[in-house]
Amino acid sequence: MQTPSPEYAGRTPTGAAHPKRANLIAGFDELPDSALVSVPVAAAVIGRCETTFRENARSQPEHPKVIRLSYRCTRVRVGELRGYLAQLGRGAMQAAGVQA
Repeated sequence: MQTPSPEYAGRTPTGAAHPKRANLIAGFDELPDSALVSVPVAAAVIGRCETTFRENARSQPEHPKVIRLSYRCTRVRVGELRGYLAQLGRGAMQAAGVQA
């Protein structure tokens, strides 16, 4: 395997799965709908970066909302994430012409 150059050390190649994302979403399925998860976890579950997740939360009414608990502590409800993912799945199925 080729060693990355020093300027790219620590970065993942474009299109590669981020190694930390798997750790973030491990155990997500076992959480109750009322649980709160951090924005990095919510973004990893949906497959977007944190910045895009926050921008979409502000601009799209159907997107899961960010809950500010304190100055540096923001969370997202697991139930809202699951509902949003189900809605995305239904939209993709309808676009493909598949009936559920």
